[in-house]
Amino acid sequence: MANTQIPDAAWKVFEWYMGGQPSIDRAGSGWGVPALKSQWALMPNNTPFQKQVQKVLTGELAVNDVAMQYNPFLGENTFYNAWNLHLNEALTGTITFDELCSKVESDINTAISEGVSRLG
Repeated sequence: MANTQIPDAAWKVFEWYMGGQPSIDRAGSGWGVPALKSQWALMPNNTPFQKQVQKVLTGELAVNDVAMQYNPFLGENTFYNAWNLHLNEALTGTITFDELCSKVESDINTAISEGVSRLG
C-alpha cells in the first residue's frame, strides 16, 4: 500500500478484507485465526479438533499481548551474519553446536557493547 497512487482506496479495500464481511466469513468457516478479537466467537468450536485449536490459541493469546521487544543496538542483519559466520564451522564438525551458540552469543554481545559505547 505504501507505493500506491490511491492510498485511501487501498486502505478501504484492506479494511474491508481484514475486518469486513470477507473476514467474518473466514472466521466462521474456521479458515485461520481472525485478525480481530471481536470475531473470535465466530470461530467454529464443535469438533474435538476445533476445541483443541481453541484451547491452544487461548493459551497463546495469554502470552502474546505484549509488543515484541528488540534491542536498538543490533542491526537488522547482526544475528544473521553471526549465525552464517559460524554455521559452516558447526556443519563441518570444526565446532560443536554448543560452541556455535556461544560464538553467536559472543558476537551479538560484542555488537551490543559497540552500539552502547557509540553513545558515549
